[in-house]
Amino acid sequence: MDLVSLVLIALSLSADCFAIAVCGGASMRKLSRLQVLRTGLTFGFAQFIMPVIGWLAGRTLVNLISAYDHWVAFGLLALVGGHMGIRGSRR
Repeated sequence: MDLVSLVLIALSLSADCFAIAVCGGASMRKLSRLQVLRTGLTFGFAQFIMPVIGWLAGRTLVNLISAYDHWVAFGLLALVGGHMGIRGSRR
C-alpha cells in the first residue's frame, strides 16, 4: 500500500471519529475525564483494528477470489445501489 492510500485512509477514519466525538460531546451534559479517556481509547482502538483486519482478510482471501473478484465487487455495489434506489423511492 502506498503512502497516499495510507494518508487517505487515516484522514477518512479521523473524520469519522471527529464526527462521532462532536455528536457524543454535544449530547452529554457532563463528561468526566474517565469517560472522555475511555471513549477516545475505544474509538481509537476500533479505528486502528478495522483496517488491520481488512488488510489481513484481503491478504488471506486474495488467492481464493482473485479470479472473480470483479464480480464480487459488482454484486456488492449492485446490492447497495439497488437498496438505495428502493429505499429512496419509498420516501
